[in-house]
Amino acid sequence: MPFRIFAAGEVLTAANVNDYLAEQAVSTFAGTAARSSAIASPTEGQLSYLQDTDQLAYYDGSSWVTAPGARPLLIAPEERVNVTASTATGTVTINSATDSVTYYTANAAANFTVNLRGNGSLQMNDVLATGESITSVFLNTCGSPAYYPTTIQIDGGTAGVSTKWQGGSSPTSGNVNSIDAYSFTVIKTAGSAFTVLASQTQFK
Repeated sequence: MPFRIFAAGEVLTAANVNDYLAEQAVSTFAGTAARSSAIASPTEGQLSYLQDTDQLAYYDGSSWVTAPGARPLLIAPEERVNVTASTATGTVTINSATDSVTYYTANAAANFTVNLRGNGSLQMNDVLATGESITSVFLNTCGSPAYYPTTIQIDGGTAGVSTKWQGGSSPTSGNVNSIDAYSFTVIKTAGSAFTVLASQTQFK
């Protein structure tokens, strides 16, 4: 709908309000489900803001696209790092929708499972469409002995998850008195099906 300048004293019709106000404002929704329920037939150029992922999106005529859209030019972008004095043990949960890097500064206490998800209320399966990927980094502080991840999960399970490690083999140890950086590129290949490209790099 094109931009319009209204004349002084002009009466606004319901169609005017819908076309020039509601459809050209940025509407806020809890998530994609709430947006789909509220906007059954979006118009091209319509904007929305999703509170669960803190993302702005626009409708391109056929689907909602997360801004800034295709092929943006990035100049020294900042990334959000979740720094916490936590100890890796049990299950380490990575919130890929909100944190690019998760850094545990306390020494790991045991081998652990890495669970990649969107966040506490958003599954990775909802974050990614088929053919999309997202990369998260986990920085694990190691003392002596050094510990490492033994299982990679997505949305709390391993069903439909195929993990490929750089070099062809999964790690069998951590690196003593180091920070081990684990990179996980999650590629959604179909509904609830993912390929994870994983690597371990030592920093000392």
